[in-house]
Amino acid sequence: MPDQNTKRIVLKFGGSVLLDEDKLRIAVHEIYRWRRDGWQVIAVVSALAGRTEELIARCNRLHPTTSPTAKATLIGQGERESAALLGVHLDRAGIPAQVLMPESLSLIATGDPLDAVPISLDRNIIEKALASNGLVVIPGFVAINQSGETITLGRGGSDLTAVFIKGETGATRCRLIKDVDALYASDPASCDILPPRYAYASYEAALDTDGSIIQHKAVRYAERFGIEFELGRFNATRPTTIGSGPTLCDSNPDIPSPITVALCGLGAVGEGVAELLCQLPDHFRLTGAARKHLTDKDLDRPFIVVDDAAQIASSGADVVIELIGGTEIAKDVSLSAIKNGSHLVSANKALLAQDRHEL
Repeated sequence: MPDQNTKRIVLKFGGSVLLDEDKLRIAVHEIYRWRRDGWQVIAVVSALAGRTEELIARCNRLHPTTSPTAKATLIGQGERESAALLGVHLDRAGIPAQVLMPESLSLIATGDPLDAVPISLDRNIIEKALASNGLVVIPGFVAINQSGETITLGRGGSDLTAVFIKGETGATRCRLIKDVDALYASDPASCDILPPRYAYASYEAALDTDGSIIQHKAVRYAERFGIEFELGRFNATRPTTIGSGPTLCDSNPDIPSPITVALCGLGAVGEGVAELLCQLPDHFRLTGAARKHLTDKDLDRPFIVVDDAAQIASSGADVVIELIGGTEIAKDVSLSAIKNGSHLVSANKALLAQDRHEL
């Protein structure tokens, strides 16, 4: 078990937010946010959206009456793939992590091979990995049985994996990251009127929901062992806490107004920044960008692109990101941004060294 002063969180990324491989990059930023604040992180990953259904259909085409363990072995590949891909993206970002599969952890479950319940794991493996890197990535939904065969934890089983791992490792917190900002009585996307939103939901209240947001089996497991956990969106500030109660409602969604961003510089780094900003439309709105030489590609972007960096810098965006390089133009752009009330973000060491007193 961790030292009482150790901050440790289990972050579960569901298929509702991992819509494609690019979204794994957003998971990297969520993980880094917690690592930057001194937390050890155990990331539990679901399959990318639609991947499990694809594998189920493939299995049914090949052999509709295949054995449950053979089917579990195939459909569990989605989570294994996601965990491995997240490991690659973390490595690409320079964030040390260890990817551990159920066999490595001796994560054992029992019961129906397609709807099992986890019962044990080797805590020492996780402790060693966290002591080394502070970050472990684990596929959700999959486990092994006493014979070492792959079995699965039922639909939505990554929720159960995360809750189970919190209980087994003594993690301080556990957060299920979904495509909603909190737990609602029913899926708000399927309702004309916003259903009740919970600030704190008792296990009973969570089990009274329609099951579209959270796996009821995970809630029952948490209730049985008294495990409190959270549910919210990426960068959540007011997630729902689920525990012994009492239930409290909160009618104000945790959905911030998007921050407007202007980007000066569309080189290799700028292109990457623009791509990430566009992947988070609920958080950022890229109002425009500037580059020295315009291309045909710039005509089809979801934001305007001009060749006048001063025009973009003085647009009044909440944040101006300076990625031009050099000092003269970068200095003019930076001063223009500040004078127009924008927050300036720049990694231009030459500029800051030369004009720190003026900027």
